[in-house]
Amino acid sequence: MQKKEKNNFYPKLISFITAIFLWIFIDNVRNLDKTLSLPLYLTNVPNNAVLINQKKETVYVKIKGDKDIINSISTKNISAIADMSTVAEGTNLIKIKINRKKLKSSISVIFYKPKKEIVLKSKNKLIFLSKEN
Repeated sequence: MQKKEKNNFYPKLISFITAIFLWIFIDNVRNLDKTLSLPLYLTNVPNNAVLINQKKETVYVKIKGDKDIINSISTKNISAIADMSTVAEGTNLIKIKINRKKLKSSISVIFYKPKKEIVLKSKNKLIFLSKEN
């Protein structure tokens, strides 16, 4: 009887390993990563501010989720926002936030770049220097 149990071990091990690989494969087929290029929107810009060197900034966002949902997502469902209300005289690091209100909770934001924008405020001028990653 013991010999029969030992002979059963290897087929069970191979079946178990095959099941794990199959589960990983199916999970990866169902889930998908997608990178979006989003325009950066400025909010709460002071009324008397003059924007200098502010070109159309792009924020790259990588999202992951169910394949059918990910394929239907566009830049209308997600946005990148920089709140300018905290800008003071001198050099400021403005944190960029991802607005995901129109995304389903099953979709996750893996990363986005840049995370911050460097802004110099001098009197009524907002000067965009560079991006911080």
